[in-house]
Amino acid sequence: MFTMNDTKPGKSNGGSNGEFDQFKGDIDAAEQRIAREIDPGGRAMVVAICVFLILLSFVLPHTGSVKGFDVLLGDQAALAAKILIPSRVFVWLILVFSIGFSILALLTRRWGLAWIALAGSAVSCFIGMLAIWSRNTVVRPYPGPGFGLYLAWLAV
Repeated sequence: MFTMNDTKPGKSNGGSNGEFDQFKGDIDAAEQRIAREIDPGGRAMVVAICVFLILLSFVLPHTGSVKGFDVLLGDQAALAAKILIPSRVFVWLILVFSIGFSILALLTRRWGLAWIALAGSAVSCFIGMLAIWSRNTVVRPYPGPGFGLYLAWLAV
């Protein structure tokens, strides 16, 4: 005579369900780990080129003969050219966020670091525009914005 099994469709009977439960925790942990990671793909090269351009802007003049490193360090050349606070803040922000956190985000592929780099770069973009504007409004004997300042702002 014909007998029916008590199992329903989609359910397994016996040991296979127990085997799946063993690996369920591992699968959930792998899913969580993958959800925190980014895959920048071709955008990674664009970010790397922009980071290189920002690094290059540190050796180019930001105003007159004052280079980006002079502004960063606040040395005598920067003080003589009357470098204002927006330029100093801009250079520090691009060093920390546009270079530091962007490199960390590319190396570790973490969403959190990428968002921090994005937020800091957005703020530094505004401050960079303010730095260029403040160099355009200085009195005559002091130089205006240089190529390095424009390059850094565009790369950010």
